[in-house]
Amino acid sequence: MKWFILAIVMQGSLQSVSVNGISFSSETECKNFVMDRQIEIRDDILLMYPNHTGSTVLCVDKETLHKLTNTRGV
Repeated sequence: MKWFILAIVMQGSLQSVSVNGISFSSETECKNFVMDRQIEIRDDILLMYPNHTGSTVLCVDKETLHKLTNTRGV
């Protein structure tokens, strides 16, 4: 199963969802990547969303990602 990094970013009352294009072969591999690069991920979020009020970064499998993006119209 493929895993992806998903960032949910709040900007006031608006919510944005960003998906990293890199896929991972396991949840553990994805989480290790996020932990090893947490500063770079934080900096990327700050660059893309300078006025954000909060963010959550997590690893999701392909099926979950598909459900989230289809129900959100992304």
